[in-house]
Order: sequence, then structure tokens, then C-alpha cells
Amino acid sequence: MRKYYVFGGVNIDIVAKVFGKASIYESNPSTITLSYGGVGRNIARAIGNYDFVELISAVSRSPLFGSLLSDLHDHNVGTHMIISDPSMDNSIYLDIIDERGVVIGASDTKLAEKIKKEDLIEAMMLITKDDVVIVDTNLPHDVIKYILTHSKGYNCMDAVSSKKLEKVLDLLECVDLLKVNEYEYAVAKDYLINDYIITKGNGATVHIGEFNYSFTHDTVSPVNPTGCGDTFFATFIVNMKKGIKEALIEAVRAATASALSLNAVPEMEEIKKIDVSKLNIVWREND
Repeated sequence: MRKYYVFGGVNIDIVAKVFGKASIYESNPSTITLSYGGVGRNIARAIGNYDFVELISAVSRSPLFGSLLSDLHDHNVGTHMIISDPSMDNSIYLDIIDERGVVIGASDTKLAEKIKKEDLIEAMMLITKDDVVIVDTNLPHDVIKYILTHSKGYNCMDAVSSKKLEKVLDLLECVDLLKVNEYEYAVAKDYLINDYIITKGNGATVHIGEFNYSFTHDTVSPVNPTGCGDTFFATFIVNMKKGIKEALIEAVRAATASALSLNAVPEMEEIKKIDVSKLNIVWREND
């Protein structure tokens, strides 16, 4: 039976949504929310909407992370391989959004950077050729290399950012499926890449085996765009067994629900409310 293993970071997300257009160097009237996040956490939480998944990460011993772990446990995510570092403070992601979208995002990933190869031995021993491994680039290079070169499963990577992708360009040949945006793809395109998905806000380009398509859909005005890409990628991966096109449609549905939710990853009940037919997805075969 296929199992899912996610290696990546967890954060506490602070999202400030400015009323109207943000003004630099001034105090901006906003609504500010605190929730759970981190690329690894978001991917695991999104997979948990459909199937059980193990998350391998690091947390501090703050009460905030205690409640985060409880939330994961309640949503089909295994947490027993997450390490707890009492010496570290909280890992925080700060996002400022206005009527134009994300104005600025700032990520403190020091907890993910504390993960060492020896922390992963149990997980690596469990992974079989039938399993799916997802890694985000917040982890140290030597840790990512260890995962990708020792994994027996289907290896997926979330690029996270252009800067973080740069440090693992030498490892892309070990990645079976890479998720990037257009800026990240520009960094990676001259290297050996296997299958990939390029996300583009209201669409994507998908090259997986013989499947080589682009699609667009109607633009959605987001309540909170944080986590939409993570939700899209995770939902696609866990639904690939249904077929690539079907998995992409479900991924669009989940990402739309994410955009309309204050939380980075929506509940399954929120996903079910999305009528995909109203998004007017248009497919185009690539040359």
C-alpha cells in the first residue's frame, strides 16, 4: 500500500491583511491572524485531507507548537518522527497582503535548518518503492541530498523560492516531480529536470511523462493566498492514482478553497463546496 512521507518545515503564520492599499513606512489598518503553516506542514496537512501521511520536521517546545502538533494529529498526519528542540524559539512566517495580493513575505526557517541526517534514519528505513516522498527546500542541502539519494520511493520537491532552489540544483536529477513557479523554473531550466509542474497563479504548465499540457482558469480573489501552492501540489500528488487530469482538477479545487480560507490549508468540507465547473478550466496541449 502506498504511503506518504513529507520532509520539511513547520511555522506559525502571522498574516496581516491591509484594508485597501498598503503604505510603506506607515501604520496600516489591518486584520491580523495567527495560524499554522510551513511548507512541509501545509503539504502534509493537505495530503491528510485524503490519506494518512507522516511528517518529518522540527518544532520548538512552545505551547504554540504543541497545539500545532495536536491539529496535525487530528487531521490524519503522523507526528511521532518530528523532533522537538528545546533550545530553539518559534519559527515564524510573516505575510502582509493588500488589495493587490502579497506585498511582502518574510520567513524564519531556523527550525527546519536544525534537522540533521541522523534524525531521518527511522523514516528512511520505512520508505519502499511504492511510497511517495515530498521534500521542501527549507531543509539543509546535506539533508535534502541524503533523503533524495537514499529514498526508494517516488521523489517530489517543492522549490519554495528561487534562492532556496539554487542550493539544490545539483540534486534535481534525483527528483521525479518538481513543483516551481515561473521565476523558479527560470533558475532550474538549464539543469537536468525530470517531470515538473510550473504554477502560474490561475493556471499551470504540467509535464509528466507523455502528459504535456497547460491550463488556465478564472481568477479567484483570495482571502489569503498563503499556502495555495502547497495545497495545490499536495492535493495533486495524493490524487495522481486517479489520473493526471483528474488529479489536477482536484488540486485546482483544493487550492481555490485555500485561497478563500483564512487558513493556509482548507478543511475537506471547504474543498467540497467548490464547484469546479464555475472556474472554467481551459486546457491547451503544449508543443
